[in-house]
Amino acid sequence: MAVASARSAPKKRPHKSVQRKSSSYSAVLRGPWELNTGIAFLFAAATAALYAGDLHVGFFNTDDPRYVVGNPWIRGFTWEHVWRVLSNPYNLNYSPLHLLSYMLDYALGGLSAYAFHLSSNLWAGIVAGFVYLVAHI
Repeated sequence: MAVASARSAPKKRPHKSVQRKSSSYSAVLRGPWELNTGIAFLFAAATAALYAGDLHVGFFNTDDPRYVVGNPWIRGFTWEHVWRVLSNPYNLNYSPLHLLSYMLDYALGGLSAYAFHLSSNLWAGIVAGFVYLVAHI
């Protein structure tokens, strides 16, 4: 009878149980998605609250007269205005999303500085929340 040598016998490795993450954990972000979402919303709210003081100050004299008050392209969603915003630089600056946002602000609030500042504050808050989420990856 032949005796199997220790070299030819397959080695058995100890079985390790695989622990799966709970369904409340995100596939991309560390930690529970509820916590990450809550923190992102807190960043957004804190940023919007930080800039809330500018809601009642009117237009700023730096670039608002040029980009908002005196800009004929943002005064209404027409195909001509959208085409101009998408195809031409304005004031030596090509920023179509910026100007499309101004078009939406004007459509919703007219030439109200409050509407433009509120929109800007909300965008800043959303960006702050996304910066947290991206930095937390």
